[in-house]
Amino acid sequence: MTADDTGLPRDGSKQRLEILLADYQACREDERVQLATVAALIGVLVTLIGLMAAAVTQTCEFSSSKSCIRAPDYLLAASPMIPIALLAYAIYFLVVGTLRTYYMRGLESEIRDYVSVPIVSLGDLMPASYMGVVQEVISLRRGRVLYRLITNLMLVIIILVFGGYTAYIGFHVGTPYQIFMGVVYSGIAILFVWQVAQGSVGGRTFFERAARDFLNNRPGTTLPTVRAGEASRVLPEGGSLLAYLIFPRPEDWIKWLIAPGVFLAVAWSFNDLSRWRIFVELWLILEYFIYEARYQWNDARGIDEDPLHSERQARHRLPVGPADRTRRNVLISLAVATGRLTVALVVGEALGVLGPVLVLMALVLLIAIVYERLRSLPPPSTLTRPTPTVVAIWCMVGLGYGVRAGLGLIAGGLSVTNSLTWIGILCFVSLGIMFVLLTWVLEAASSCYCKKSDEVWRTKAKAVLKPHLIALLRYVPIDLNGEGHETYSAEEDGSRRPILRKRGQMLTPWNLALWVSAALGGALGVGLAHATSGYMPEAVAVTVSLSAAALLAYCGSQQTLLTVSGITAFVLVGALSPFSHWPLSLLAAGPWLTVAFLYLVFRGSSYRDLKEFGPNLLKAISSVRIVLKLGPSLLHAVIGDRAWLAAGFANSPKASGASNAVMVSQQVESANPTPCDINNPNSSTRSNRSQKDGRSAPHDK
Repeated sequence: MTADDTGLPRDGSKQRLEILLADYQACREDERVQLATVAALIGVLVTLIGLMAAAVTQTCEFSSSKSCIRAPDYLLAASPMIPIALLAYAIYFLVVGTLRTYYMRGLESEIRDYVSVPIVSLGDLMPASYMGVVQEVISLRRGRVLYRLITNLMLVIIILVFGGYTAYIGFHVGTPYQIFMGVVYSGIAILFVWQVAQGSVGGRTFFERAARDFLNNRPGTTLPTVRAGEASRVLPEGGSLLAYLIFPRPEDWIKWLIAPGVFLAVAWSFNDLSRWRIFVELWLILEYFIYEARYQWNDARGIDEDPLHSERQARHRLPVGPADRTRRNVLISLAVATGRLTVALVVGEALGVLGPVLVLMALVLLIAIVYERLRSLPPPSTLTRPTPTVVAIWCMVGLGYGVRAGLGLIAGGLSVTNSLTWIGILCFVSLGIMFVLLTWVLEAASSCYCKKSDEVWRTKAKAVLKPHLIALLRYVPIDLNGEGHETYSAEEDGSRRPILRKRGQMLTPWNLALWVSAALGGALGVGLAHATSGYMPEAVAVTVSLSAAALLAYCGSQQTLLTVSGITAFVLVGALSPFSHWPLSLLAAGPWLTVAFLYLVFRGSSYRDLKEFGPNLLKAISSVRIVLKLGPSLLHAVIGDRAWLAAGFANSPKASGASNAVMVSQQVESANPTPCDINNPNSSTRSNRSQKDGRSAPHDK
C-alpha cells in the first residue's frame, strides 16, 4: 500500500479509518465522563466549604456562646485539606482534558481527510470538526473574550472562596498554626495556579512537551519488557530523587540511636522519665529535619566527587545525571533542605520547644559551616601527610555526636552546669571522632586496590582522592605507589578488604580517640552508677577502661578483642558494685560496651561491609524468623509421636503442616535406613536433593 506526501494511504484504507473512529469515540466518551465528574466535583466542593464554614463557626474559637464546641487549633488548621483534595482532583481532570483536546483535534484532522463532502445543512463545515469549533469559543488562549472572562471569573470565585475560608480559619488560631497555614497553603496555592496555567493558557506547549517525551522514549515512558528467568530490575544509578529527599542518608540510621540510648541511661540512673515527650519531640526534629537538611547541603557541595566514588551506589548520595538534571536535583534538594529547617522552627513553636530547637539548629549549622569551610581549602601538595587543616577536620567530625549526646543527657535530667553532662558530651565527641576516622580510613582504602602478585597498593583510575581520607592510610600502614590503570579482581578491591583486622600502628588518630573516649566513658559510667563520693571509683573505672582500650588497639584477633571487651565489662560492674547500688552498677559498663562494640565492628569490617550492614542485619532478622518456624517440628521431636497426638497438636493446621515433614522423614528413614555421617559431604548432597524433590531429608535418630 502506497502513501502520499502527508503519510495517509491513497486507497483510503478502511482499517485505518475504523481505528481512527474507534479512538475518537473513546476520547469523546472520556470527555463526557470528565464533564459529568467535574460538574459533580464543583457542586460537592461548594457544598462542602459551606458546611465546613457553618461547622467551624460553632466552635469556641469563633463563638462565645456557652453551647460552643471546643476544637483544637491543629484540627481547625488542617480542615482546608479536605477541599484541597477535591481541587487537586479537579485540576487533574483539567490537565488530562487539555491533552485530550489536542489529541482529538488531531484525530478529527485525520478523519476529515477521508471525507470529501461537507455537512450539507451546515454549508462548508466538514464532519469531525466538533472539537475545532468548540475550541474557537472556549479556548483560554484564543477563544471568545466573553467566555474567557466567564471562565476566569469562575476560577477567581473558587480562589476567593477557598482563600477566604482558609484566611478565616487562620485569623482564629494560634500564631504557630498561622505560620504553618501561611507556609503550607501558600505553597499549595502557587502549585495549583501553576498547574492551571499549564493546562489552560500554556496547553499547547504542555501538549508538545508531553508528546515529545513520549516520542523520544524518555526514561519511564516506554512500557516495561518482562522476560521469564530475568532478575528483578534494579534502580538506575544514583537511585530515586524522591527516595533521597524522604531519607537522604539511610545508611546513617545508627546515629539515630545515640540520643535515645543516652536519654534512657540517664533517665534510668535518676529514675525520672517525665521528660520523655519533650525528648522525643526534640530528637525527631534534630535527626529528621535539622541533620537531614545538613546532609543535603553536604551532598549538594559534593556533586563533583560523589558520582566518581567506587561505592556510589551504596553511599546513597544526591542522584545526579546530565547537567540539566543535576542542576534540577541540586535546586530541589536545597529547597527541601530549607523547607526542613522551616518546618523544624514551625513545629518547635507549635510544640513549645522553639528555644531548644533554635539552640540545636545553631549548633549543627555552626559546626557544618566550619567543616565545609575547612573542606573547601586548597588540598596540600602531598596527600599522604596530615596537615593542620586535615587534623582540624578530624577533630571537627565528632562534634555532632556530642550534640546528640548532650540532648540525651540534658533531656534525661542532667543540668547544663553539671560536670557529668560535659564528661558525657566529651566522651561522645571522642567516640564520634573514632567512629568517623575508622569509617574514613576504610573509605580511603575503597579508592585503591592491591594486586596479589606484588602486594602493592595503587589508587583506582579516576578515583577521587580526598586529603582528609588519604592521610589516614599511612597509619594502617598502606603506602600508595601511584595510580593504577590495570584491572583487578573483587578480592583485590580495597573496598572489600578488612584492612584493620591485623594489628597496625598503636599511635593512630582513631586509637587516640578510642583511649580518650574509653577514659571519659569510665568516668561517665561511675556517674551514672551513682558511686559513692571520692576518687577511688573514678580511678578504678578510668584505669580499667584505659588498659582494656590499649589491649583492643594491640590485639589483632577478633576473638581476643571480643573476650577483652566482655571481661572488661564484668570487671567494671564488679569493681563498682561496692560503691553503688544494684542494678545501677550495670550502667558502669554501658559507655565501655558502646565504645568497644563500635571498635570491634570496624576492626573486622571492610568498607563494603559497613555499607551493607543494614541489609545484612535485615537478612539476619529474616533468618531468625525462618528458624523460629522450626519450633513445631522441634517440639514434635522432643515429646514424641504419642504425646504429640494425645495433646492434639496434630489437629492444629500450623502444627500439622510442620509435623508432616517429621512424619515423612521418619517413614523414609524406616524404609531406607541410611546412616548420616557429618564428615561425609555426600550426606548434605542427598539432603538437598531430597528437599528439591519435595521430600524431607532423612534425619538421624
